[in-house]
Amino acid sequence: MSLPQSLGAYRDCAEYFLRATSDPRGIRLCGGAYAICFGLRQRMHYYRNLDRRANATTYPIGHPMHGTSAYDDYILQIIKDVDGQWWLYITPRSGQVLHIEGLSEVGELIDVEGTEVHLIEDQTDANQT
Repeated sequence: MSLPQSLGAYRDCAEYFLRATSDPRGIRLCGGAYAICFGLRQRMHYYRNLDRRANATTYPIGHPMHGTSAYDDYILQIIKDVDGQWWLYITPRSGQVLHIEGLSEVGELIDVEGTEVHLIEDQTDANQT
């Protein structure tokens, strides 16, 4: 069975994404079973796809929203907790970065020249013909 083609069929998904945008770290939804979270994740991805298509017709070419969704920056992950419950996490991609430093701030920590040469070993099995 294919997914509905109407954005109206995904009001729940729109609400979940909207709630995720209101929290800097995102949200999580308890589905209980993996299959429920998997189906919801599939619907969320498809909602985002339909939102992109709608924005391609709403916004002119060259506009930042043309062919994109406001929720493109969000990652959807299915994670099992310690009690055996499955959750769908909706988190901003930028929320997974803990700290950003300019390389001029940290000094010479990385050898960017790459002057050391390593031998590449043959990983094939010598006994194979």
